[in-house]
Amino acid sequence: MPRRRIRERHNSLFEVGLWPLSLFSIAVILAPIARTDYWTDWLATSLRSAGITGINDIESKIVGGSIALGFGIAGAILAHRSKLSRQVDRDSEIQLLGPKALFLRPYFSDKKFLFPNPFYSYWSCGISLEPIYMPPEEFVGRILEPYVSVMEIGGDPKFISGGKIYSPDDCWRESFIQAVERATFVVIMPMLGFDPKTRKALGEATIWELRYLVESENIHRTIVLMPKVPPLRRKYARQSWERARLAAASFGLTLPEYKRNGAIILFRRKLGIWEVAVDFIGTESRRASFAVGLVEAVEGLAAKNGFALHNR
Repeated sequence: MPRRRIRERHNSLFEVGLWPLSLFSIAVILAPIARTDYWTDWLATSLRSAGITGINDIESKIVGGSIALGFGIAGAILAHRSKLSRQVDRDSEIQLLGPKALFLRPYFSDKKFLFPNPFYSYWSCGISLEPIYMPPEEFVGRILEPYVSVMEIGGDPKFISGGKIYSPDDCWRESFIQAVERATFVVIMPMLGFDPKTRKALGEATIWELRYLVESENIHRTIVLMPKVPPLRRKYARQSWERARLAAASFGLTLPEYKRNGAIILFRRKLGIWEVAVDFIGTESRRASFAVGLVEAVEGLAAKNGFALHNR
């Protein structure tokens, strides 16, 4: 089968903006120029006119490389801030009519797990404002924004995310139940971590949410994510998933064993147990497979449940 390309939304709410792109472009152009004799001659002449002498070719190239690096770092910082500044737009959009996805995950996962960015090209050799990996919040929000508006409950304001539902800590269960009713479908990443310092479990709230989805029979319109993460994070991801798998079995949901390519799962009920109906990843291992699987799962849910998707 031909490989499917991941589509970006026109006028994306995750765009980096003009200034970051301009600064990064200057860095890309300046970096090779700083290695040429033209640069060393020009810099030496400029410094002499300012009364500074004695700089050699190697020092000139170091100065040029440092300037290029500075522009690149400034562009990357502004790109992140530009995405964060559009949080108000993403928050406003989930109040509009149209299909909505509710994304649920334990907050600790935002720092522990990263998903492969399908928009990153290895041909860029690292010279890109596109990160190689994205945190779960940004990944789900950006991959799904051409099709649905993604909403989340709370979360760290330092992380780029979909539209947020702000709720007091002591009312999060009520806010969650209301959000489930508002949502066209749910995407959940059930992970049960462990903090060796405090000796406490992490992610128990997400397991409670998963249990609610099963017992309220909303699991039939839920996509479960088994994360595909970089190799150095894989052991922790496997352990966190296996703890969640054992917990889910206690309330009638059969999650598969962890696999390194991850999984995008829809469920069906058989003999009173919810089991895997389809995994949209399978044995696929290419970089974009996780994003492609998520989009295909959403399209499958839309076809099954008869709801329309955006085309933007």
